[in-house]
Amino acid sequence: MKKLNKVLALALIGQAALFNSKLTAQDIHFTMYDAMIITTNPAAAGVFDGDFRGVMNYRSQWGSISNPYKTYSVMLDGGLFKNKWKNGYIGAGLNVFKDVAGVTNFGTTKINLSLSSVVFLDNKNSASVGLMGSWAQNSMSPDKLEWDSQFNGQSFNPSLSSNEQFAFENRNYFDFSAGALWAYGTGAKTLSSQDEFNIKAGLAFYHVTKP
Repeated sequence: MKKLNKVLALALIGQAALFNSKLTAQDIHFTMYDAMIITTNPAAAGVFDGDFRGVMNYRSQWGSISNPYKTYSVMLDGGLFKNKWKNGYIGAGLNVFKDVAGVTNFGTTKINLSLSSVVFLDNKNSASVGLMGSWAQNSMSPDKLEWDSQFNGQSFNPSLSSNEQFAFENRNYFDFSAGALWAYGTGAKTLSSQDEFNIKAGLAFYHVTKP
């Protein structure tokens, strides 16, 4: 009985914390997150077998509605001084994405610049830390909405005032993120073999400045 009471008490505390905390929206995420890995961890910029890589993504959600979610993303990153420094190199990356949905074209546009420092621990292991600075804009077009005050009794008249006030139509802000990554890799992928084996583990902190 005492155990049950403790469980109920913890459940009530959890509910109270939920309803008294600030609710925030999630960031844009892709199911194949490894294809846009620097959006997951800035320390992953340039951490791959090669000089440069580029990725383009397009995603559409809830196609049954009239104005479904559409997300566009482009990523380019690479390693600098890979062939000149013996103990490591510098990774750099650029990522641009746009998310838009609804009749008002409510969306987010974000440009991320990532920089990482990669150190070779041995011929199979490496560790890196990274920083990412971002510029973002939230935007919408409220003029595309229809309000009851714009109906003249017979039809909709877009020239009539909606008598609505909006806190913002376009909001710009800067963001900052940081991360750390450990990577293990052995072998190489070729046309005739699949001997490549990779493991990555990391930790990232997003919205450090809480914009």
